[in-house]
Amino acid sequence: VAEYLDDLTECGRDASVKSHEKLMTRKQSLVNMAAGSRECGWEYGGGLLDLPEHENRPQAKRGSCSLVGYGLATPGEEHCWTQAKVADMLKIPEDHPHRSLFKASHIKTRYLADLERDLKDPSTVTLTRLREKHLHWAQVMLSEAIGKACVDANIDPKQLRHISVCSTSGYLLPGLTAYVAKDPKLGISPDIARQDIIGMGCHAGLNSFKSAAAWATANPGKYAIACGVEVMSAQYVWGDVSRTQLNNVICNSLFGDGCFAAVLYSKPEDQQEPPKAYLDAPAAWWTQYVDTGAIDDMIYHVEESENKYRFDLSELAPYHVAQGLNAMMRSALYENIPVHMIDHVVIHTGGRTVLNCSMAGLGLEGDPAKKVAHTVESLRDFGNQSSSSFMFAFDKLVRTRTVRAGDNGLFVTMGPGAGLEMAMWTAGERFEEAARAARAAA
Repeated sequence: VAEYLDDLTECGRDASVKSHEKLMTRKQSLVNMAAGSRECGWEYGGGLLDLPEHENRPQAKRGSCSLVGYGLATPGEEHCWTQAKVADMLKIPEDHPHRSLFKASHIKTRYLADLERDLKDPSTVTLTRLREKHLHWAQVMLSEAIGKACVDANIDPKQLRHISVCSTSGYLLPGLTAYVAKDPKLGISPDIARQDIIGMGCHAGLNSFKSAAAWATANPGKYAIACGVEVMSAQYVWGDVSRTQLNNVICNSLFGDGCFAAVLYSKPEDQQEPPKAYLDAPAAWWTQYVDTGAIDDMIYHVEESENKYRFDLSELAPYHVAQGLNAMMRSALYENIPVHMIDHVVIHTGGRTVLNCSMAGLGLEGDPAKKVAHTVESLRDFGNQSSSSFMFAFDKLVRTRTVRAGDNGLFVTMGPGAGLEMAMWTAGERFEEAARAARAAA
């Protein structure tokens, strides 16, 4: 494994024709080796590795770190726009080259709160207005998502003892957890532990998940909730100067609003049976990686012409993400995390190029629309919702009815830093319950 991954890393550093030919030759030798030995191969690192058959598949212990319920929220259908409508609101002419970004097939619709109002006269939209927008819609979506998650977990919000919230679309002091604790609809106890996570962008959702999961594991029998909320429409920059910049147009064609909440629980030793769960993701199956060489690939700067923050996205970001994912997967294998024995992969929606590059970094060959259809469909319906994206893709996976109890899966997110997060899990009974409910509804 190490030898082959070294080959791939070398090719990534020096993407010359010679290196590519060397990699392809190495791949073919591994394919021939696997075929000759009749052992099963795992698509990893761009080729088939000669790995042993999956006779004794590892599984996470039930109740070790359980996702017992989750909920999603958007600003509402009245804030759902087609890409063509967004381009119209941005006043991009039909024959302008920038219009083609809104005609790409990988995104059809996005939820963007109050966008029509704000784009009537962008010059009147101040930083104060965007802060107010971020706070208002973050509270609305968090209240809805947390309420749904608690209903799904069959608990009262008063039973929650820890909350983590990540967000990148605005900065607040105090953080959003304080506003959640204040929400009269939820009635959360004032003795709740709080954690606000900022500055991590698109990979922060899984970091929030891990933070709440770690708390739940350290406090068996108590419920924690992980949240990610993004009002990306509060980050639109569209003045006389910024509207001419391609990077700004790309960002305005990609991001959408959304929120997730996930209830986590760890079974105490004296509890006979854990609650039914969608999955268990023990901490021993988590890993992460940061590639600071790509720190400028995804970064906030101040747009001085408008006195607002501007998100700059480098064209190199998808390729650095792929290299980082490859390094993270190598680390996972060295740490004996059995990532080669997964059945399902849930990836942050990123964008089309990010997904294509991520497939190579993760060693998943083929069309993303077939390999990670749930992620592709989430990107199509919601766009890139930053930290909340991976749970919208997870919801699509739940609805496919293809996951069975005992299957292994992988959460993968990536974002500024460049930061990458991974958590492996084993599916529980609630996947099949959801499948039965979906069949009954149909």
